Amino acid sequence: MTYEVVMTQAVLDRIFAQASYILNESRAPKRATAWLQMVMEAGQSLEEMPHRCERAEEDAHCSYEVRAMRVGTYVLLFTIDEQARKVWVLNARSSWQATRLQDLPSDLEGLED
Repeated sequence: MTYEVVMTQAVLDRIFAQASYILNESRAPKRATAWLQMVMEAGQSLEEMPHRCERAEEDAHCSYEVRAMRVGTYVLLFTIDEQARKVWVLNARSSWQATRLQDLPSDLEGLED
């Protein structure tokens, strides 16, 4: 069975900001485009077997399950809604970045398509 993958606006903003940073700092449009494509494809791959990813550090501090998908040196943080068969990608960060609980929703009630 497959899941519908939904990326929140917050995570999309972060991903595009990182791609823009790569473009502007390295002046390498091909590299920025390739990175963006890699991250977006990795996120979309969560439609199949999202449980393959480990629980994130943030999981211990949230009222819902948080899993992490590593994409190079980047991490996509997501939760799985089994009832709706959806994977919600909630945040993205560098694997070097410290955990930032304030960047995750306090609960999942407000998530919409």
